[in-house]
Amino acid sequence: DLAAADSTTDIELPVFAGFDGSGSPTFDDVRLTDRDGILVRRGVRFSKPQHGVYAAHIPVSLGPVETGVYEGWSSLEVPVRGRTYRFVATHLEFQDAEPVQVAQASELLSLLADESRPTIVVGDFNSDAYGQVSGKATPSYAGFTDTWASRHPHLPGLSCCQAPDLLNDASILDTRVDFIFTRNLPHHGPFGTAAKDVRVVGDEPFWRTAAGLWPSDHAAVVATFVPQQGVQEIAKRRAHWYEH
Repeated sequence: DLAAADSTTDIELPVFAGFDGSGSPTFDDVRLTDRDGILVRRGVRFSKPQHGVYAAHIPVSLGPVETGVYEGWSSLEVPVRGRTYRFVATHLEFQDAEPVQVAQASELLSLLADESRPTIVVGDFNSDAYGQVSGKATPSYAGFTDTWASRHPHLPGLSCCQAPDLLNDASILDTRVDFIFTRNLPHHGPFGTAAKDVRVVGDEPFWRTAAGLWPSDHAAVVATFVPQQGVQEIAKRRAHWYEH
């Protein structure tokens, strides 16, 4: 189910479509609406869905109309074993517009500055942590843990980008811009939370469709967070199974 969503860029304009039977020009209408959302498995409890649009944006002039390319964020709260987690999804501007991208990251940090609860922040941050593409790395996100780097410090975790038409034969992913960040996660005691099975999916040829399309221009980053009590229960069940 769609639990929370933002609506960011919304641009509409007429376009030349050709000529009619009398030779007069005809026009059509094209509209681009960009949204980001959080999907929740049906039956999962959540509350307080919120969303917003960053003030920092790229201005766009279409004749007399002044508009812009915007990005935003969505969040919600989820109770897990007596503790409330805040989950945030975002998409920041592309790296070539670094001042705007960095300003949006700063807005996000300010938004979460006073958040003391366990927090998970995911999204396309458009900042190449792998550092293999010159000029594509932007400042880091202070105070948050990069889940991929914590679990796989020696692996690149490439997630972007396939060809625009998604028809390239071999994967051409060469940057890591999609992140799962955490902060304030309890690491000790019976209610500690551990990140398990952090992986990239959609980056191997077997993910392609029968027509040869990659599932997206980005690969997906997946992480499973398990309360320590749950991990201990699993260990006990495995031990019991081995004994019998």
